[in-house]
Amino acid sequence: MFSLMMPTIPAPVDQLLALFSSRLADVRFPDVDGASLARLAEQTHEARMALATAEAMVETARSAVREHQEELLRTAQRALAYARVYASADDALARELDAIALPRSVRRARAEGGEQETRATTPSARADGADGAGTAPPKRRGRPRKSDTAALSLDLPATSSAAE
Repeated sequence: MFSLMMPTIPAPVDQLLALFSSRLADVRFPDVDGASLARLAEQTHEARMALATAEAMVETARSAVREHQEELLRTAQRALAYARVYASADDALARELDAIALPRSVRRARAEGGEQETRATTPSARADGADGAGTAPPKRRGRPRKSDTAALSLDLPATSSAAE
């Protein structure tokens, strides 16, 4: 919608149009007068409106393409999952299917990863961090393991006795 941000008629041309419709209304030059300027300004405005309509149609078409791509990707992911189950007895087919890494759905990635996910990613690239984003591994959740806690508790008395 970049075209709607720009004015249809630049301010200096608009000022000139105002002059030709008031103080210079009776002045005519060989190929320019107030009526010809007004007619060209109206044609420019109509062309701008046609452009805005066309851009709206393009945006609608892009949205439809995105929706169809999402549906195709979801169906392809389901088909790959079914094919992997089917190929469990056929090692060659299973290897071929394992070589296929479909990207994750953009909508699903946004829902799982927050608003920062804006493009489809392959599951393997996301798992090993090789997608070039340089993201840190996810934060570990839950209580520390007992072995980690025991190591920490052994260090505490030694440092406290050394301080005394």
